[in-house]
Parts: sequence; structure tokens; C-alpha cells
Amino acid sequence: MTEASQAAIAILRDPSQFKWYVIPIFVIVVYIYANEIEKRNWSLVLAGLAFWGMDWFNEIWNALVFYGTGRSAVWTAPGKTAYLILIGLNIEITMMFAILGIVLIKMLPADKKAGCWEFQPLVLRGDEFNPVRVHRGNPEPRGRFGLDYSW
Repeated sequence: MTEASQAAIAILRDPSQFKWYVIPIFVIVVYIYANEIEKRNWSLVLAGLAFWGMDWFNEIWNALVFYGTGRSAVWTAPGKTAYLILIGLNIEITMMFAILGIVLIKMLPADKKAGCWEFQPLVLRGDEFNPVRVHRGNPEPRGRFGLDYSW
């Protein structure tokens, strides 16, 4: 088992890791969804939940890779967290994806016929805003995010 996997397993679903900053983040997520439900904007609510569900799908197959190999998941999250749900998914990541689905849909242009190149302010260079910056399987800063397979 890899070092990152061992570190993640050590804190996996450990309630002593819980941090209280999760509560206000959860309230923000609930507020965002409640606001859209109040407007009866069901397509946006479902799009946000679909994006969140896509993250869960990816995290489940990632955990199954770990279970199947016994060595490592494709990615792990062994760093500081309020609660590690699955080997590569912490509570902060799941709430971020719950919000991000709605935010990304709201960023789409009002004109449905506009092409994706009409988003010029949103097009970013390379890894300009990437918080992890993965270079050939070597993440920086080390210990926060583990990628153990070269492919």
C-alpha cells in the first residue's frame, strides 16, 4: 500500500477529524439550492445535482480501484480535512462540487446559440488557476493530494 493510501486510510471516516467550519459551508450549499428551488428553477437545481452526482460516480470508481488493487486509488486525499468520506473525497470537495454545478451553469451565456469561444474572459491558460499543479504524477504541494499511477 502506498504512503498516501496509508495516510488516507488512517483518517477515513474518523469523526475526531470533524471541524466546525463545515457547518457554515453546508449552510451556504443549502441556501444556494433553496434559493433556486424558491425560484422554481428546476433545471438549474437538477444540473447542479447532476454535476455533484458525477463527482460521486468518479469518487466511487476511484475507491473501487483502491479496493480492487489493495495498493492505491487513482487519486487520494490524505491531507488535512474536516472529514474524509472516501479515499479520494473529503467533505470540502463534495460541497465544492455541489456549489460548482450551479455556478458553472449560471456562467453560461444567455444566448444558447453562442459558441464556446464566446467565453473569452473564462478561457484560462494552462494550469494558471490549478491549486494542485500536477506534473507527471508529482503533485505540489506534497501530501495534500496523491496521484500514484503514472497514466
